[in-house]
Amino acid sequence: MTSNQFEYSNSFFTDTIHGLPIPNRKKLKEMSLILPHVFPETMIPMRLPEFINKLTNKKYPFYFIFAVLAAGVKYIKTTRNGKDKELETKYATKSIELIRKETDISDPLIVWACIFIAIYTHSLRNLKLNQQFRDIAEMAVKKTKLYQLDLNKNLIKFKHGYTEDDMEFRRRVWWMYYFNITGYYIFNGNFITFEQRDVVVNLPKNDFKYRYGGSFEGCDDKELRLLNNIANDPSDENNPLDCHYLIVNTYSLYKNIATFVSKRWRKDGFDEDGANMRFVLYINQLHRLKDKIDETLGDGFVSIKEKYTEYKGTTKLLLETESHIVNHLLRCIYYSMLIYLYQSELVRDQDIKIRPERVKSAKQQCINASIKQMELMEWYSQNVPTEYQGFPHIAWSLNSLVSLTNFFLIQDPSLKEKHTDYFNRIVSVYKSFDKNSEVVDSLLMFVNAMTKIKTKASENNKKYIHLLEYMKPFGISEHDIEPWIIPKYGSFFHSHCCIIANFSTLDIGEYLGEVITTVSVFQNELYSEAYKDFLKKLNQHEKQEEKLPNGYLSQITRTILDLTKVSVYKSFDKNSEVVDSLLMFVNAMTKIKTKASENNKKYIHLLEYMKPFGISEHDIEPWIIPKYGSFFHSYCCIIANFSTLDIGEYLGGIITTVSVFQNELYSEAYKDFLKKLNQHEKQEEKLPNGYLSQITRTILDLTKGLHIKKSIVVDKGFDIEYFYHKKPLVFDSSLLIVNRSFPENKSKIKRTLKSTSLGGSCEHSTKIFNNKNIPKKSRKNKMRLEYLLNKN
Repeated sequence: MTSNQFEYSNSFFTDTIHGLPIPNRKKLKEMSLILPHVFPETMIPMRLPEFINKLTNKKYPFYFIFAVLAAGVKYIKTTRNGKDKELETKYATKSIELIRKETDISDPLIVWACIFIAIYTHSLRNLKLNQQFRDIAEMAVKKTKLYQLDLNKNLIKFKHGYTEDDMEFRRRVWWMYYFNITGYYIFNGNFITFEQRDVVVNLPKNDFKYRYGGSFEGCDDKELRLLNNIANDPSDENNPLDCHYLIVNTYSLYKNIATFVSKRWRKDGFDEDGANMRFVLYINQLHRLKDKIDETLGDGFVSIKEKYTEYKGTTKLLLETESHIVNHLLRCIYYSMLIYLYQSELVRDQDIKIRPERVKSAKQQCINASIKQMELMEWYSQNVPTEYQGFPHIAWSLNSLVSLTNFFLIQDPSLKEKHTDYFNRIVSVYKSFDKNSEVVDSLLMFVNAMTKIKTKASENNKKYIHLLEYMKPFGISEHDIEPWIIPKYGSFFHSHCCIIANFSTLDIGEYLGEVITTVSVFQNELYSEAYKDFLKKLNQHEKQEEKLPNGYLSQITRTILDLTKVSVYKSFDKNSEVVDSLLMFVNAMTKIKTKASENNKKYIHLLEYMKPFGISEHDIEPWIIPKYGSFFHSYCCIIANFSTLDIGEYLGGIITTVSVFQNELYSEAYKDFLKKLNQHEKQEEKLPNGYLSQITRTILDLTKGLHIKKSIVVDKGFDIEYFYHKKPLVFDSSLLIVNRSFPENKSKIKRTLKSTSLGGSCEHSTKIFNNKNIPKKSRKNKMRLEYLLNKN
């Protein structure tokens, strides 16, 4: 007996394959019944009698068995330590190794095995294995053209000898793979291999018959045999309604919304009219999807906790709870994409004028959806035991966490007790998930990093005290006076090389670029002190000039010329009062330059880049010079007369990615996030079970802090339900009126949906939804993905 066999030889592991221990038959069956609860999307290809038979009797390829164990073995073990995690890694690694030795990759089990490995990598952040399984799965799907399975179904069936059950299995394997790559795209927003226009695969159907029907060979479960007989009876019409197709519809819609949001604020994206029309289009589709979920699965959640006790270890448990689990998952994704869409309304683009009504409405929608989703997560943690809880239900809550972080950082003392309680509830929910998914720590650390960035931005915004009145129309309360921290392109991870580029501006001055008046521009911190002093002294000088004796240079006009003992200008002072004004002006310029030098201290990492521009190695700052030849070129906007004094702006063309990260606003929080993440990975084996590492202390833990005690939602008369539109067409289209400061003149004409007016645009999109007679492709029973969402 080998060392590995000796180490794992006990009542739990009764067999060894390729030097790795395999759990006994009872445990393998138990795992088979748990996995549909934990990973409902991944298990839609499962035919339960066949799966239990082939897994317990080792009839599946070994690479598939190892992949299933990598993802699921922890759910059948009462404890989980460092050795258990190491064993899971060995399962995943061995599975990849065996798959690479396969000469024929047309077997859809290879794709399914890759998704099980993906589940393992998601929970432990194993990036190396993550890329390996992605490459293998993509190659297998492309070779077998799984994404066009129904392009010519009869030819494929004839050529390969597939039965209808074989075709349905392959369809479900494709959709399971589609869920994975779509989720990856939504979180990263960069690239997806298979565009929706290329997908020609029918929706999954007959869920009950498929799940429990088919061959019963090798399975001795009496309860499952009864279900098998019911499922195989063609005359039985009392089977549960299909729901797996709704998962496809939900992911498909999320993919479309993610594509729209990721392109909405790019320079080469949509024009304003096109973006507005698509925004209304997706609002309507979201409402239609929710109506369909309500119709199929119900709109309420009952307690199912007792069912897990009463039917534990049986097939009936899955039958009694699956619809609730799928319903919960779909609603989590629904609220996540609702926030994803409305967040795009909060992005600030200097080329487009913002409407305070739209910003305020979007914030209210985000808050509403976040609270709803957190209530769903609370129901899930209270009703589903820890060993049945899954990663997908947790991951979709990230948008809600960030929205609530913005919400709770609003500095308002009203209703603080009510809303502080949300923090305690959220902390409790996430601690309950900590046992089965290490990704919880990462989510909390991420939110902690976002909180630090937001806090740092708040400190930076204190210099804009004169602009706070302009921010009030955009807030959900009079104290909501700062931009929210939101992703600019839908995902916070859109750009991996330049994290700062993922965020919309948090600077009040930049956010209010179009409504800052000339007076408020002068009140910028860099210029205010010098310019105010200049105006004050000039006014005093004019009032007192008659009282001053000839030859007297007033103390209020002391400048740099006084300090250097230069007397050239003084010699003119006797015959010209303008000399004092000139000296006061130079004094003001000196103070501006001094203030700019203080501001430039944060760019210590960029000083080497400035040396080539200097007349000596110490000449490392931009000079104060007129931008248009004269310092008095513009009287209404003095600041516009100067060339930039900011080293960061001056070196805009040669600042490296690394130096961008060192921006004062983001460096501390982001570096701390990376440092803690690295420490967590090294120390994770030392942490006891259920321990929420102290390095992940986030805003969620700071329930007794000052910020939380001052949190608020909205006005007292505000009811969050008022902002949840029950009908698709109650969206106020007047908010979408295009309001440009100057006409666009673009050389490249873009293809967009056009109309003579915005009202016509909304009406047109409405007709698209209501028209049931839209002509379809002549191909029968073949559905391109873009038609799936329009199917009632």
